[in-house]
Amino acid sequence: MNIKIRKETIEPMFKICKSLRDGNFDVEQLEKVLKHSDYQVEMDRYTHAGGPSGGFTYDEFIDFFTNIYTLKFDGLENTRMKQRYHAFKEFMDNIEEYESKVDKLELITEELVVKAISKAKSGLPETVEFEEMDVIFSIGMGPSGGWFYDGKYTHYDIVQFLKDFDKDNLYDVLAHEFHHIGSKKHYATLDMSKITLEDYFYLFLSGEGLAVKYCNNYQGVLTKNTCDGKANASVTHKDRDYFISEFDNVYQEFLKDIKSIRSGEIASFADMSARISGYWMSLKTKYASADEPNDMAQSLNYFLGAEIWGLIHDVHGLDRVYEIIDGKTNFVDSYNEALKAIDRSDLEIEIPSVA
Repeated sequence: MNIKIRKETIEPMFKICKSLRDGNFDVEQLEKVLKHSDYQVEMDRYTHAGGPSGGFTYDEFIDFFTNIYTLKFDGLENTRMKQRYHAFKEFMDNIEEYESKVDKLELITEELVVKAISKAKSGLPETVEFEEMDVIFSIGMGPSGGWFYDGKYTHYDIVQFLKDFDKDNLYDVLAHEFHHIGSKKHYATLDMSKITLEDYFYLFLSGEGLAVKYCNNYQGVLTKNTCDGKANASVTHKDRDYFISEFDNVYQEFLKDIKSIRSGEIASFADMSARISGYWMSLKTKYASADEPNDMAQSLNYFLGAEIWGLIHDVHGLDRVYEIIDGKTNFVDSYNEALKAIDRSDLEIEIPSVA
């Protein structure tokens, strides 16, 4: 396997950030660093795979970066730059603190990457193989702490990666993104034209849900951790605690969405995408208003997905999980059976009546 661990942009970007802070900034130096292949990958990812939150242009980032000390949160129009604002501002105010932690990245070795890939593969079909992996660390342009792209790239924003650094969680953090790469390889084999809107909803929840289940050793309301060692490793505990406290309400939203799909209220993939963006991938708790900063790092789909798909794994095993994903077995039947097995039939999904 070809493994690359890329950190080349970090040192020059630190210098550029300090030059902006100290008043001797040269935008040409920033433009030069942003031409590095690591930043080109990130730019491509956010431009072409920005998801429901959209992306940003090269010029929008340059403007954001160069004006970070005068920009106001409420004045930002680009969603991604707005999501990035508070973490990046905090970073710019504490550059030396982050710089002093960079040597911790030496713990990221090829051996650790191989180990993390092995963990990711334990939650994937045996047919999924990894030929190469480019693991990129940089002062990220966008707001995501970690992402995957194009079948071989994973990226970790050191602004978030180093803030609450825990060497014991490195393995899980890496494995989570590697699982996404493996899942995407497998999902690419599916015939999406045969997937109903309801099945798409369950499939969406499997994305983060299975990565959290298998790689972060998730333990929640319905599902238990599957591995020895620390449960909920590298899960944002504040967000998990919020989800647990709101489980009943979140679950009712899950059931409501299924009914809305069946009734035609959610009638298209565009409708589904809007609902996913507005609720399941929102980074706001019920305590934050629309004009306030995000107060979550991991959205509700991480946790609800881990609960429902994790329970199916607990009761039926890994093979059943992927039989469902492959369209060979019905999700609702398997899930309701799993609920009965843990004496939670009160949460069953209604079976549509046959006319």
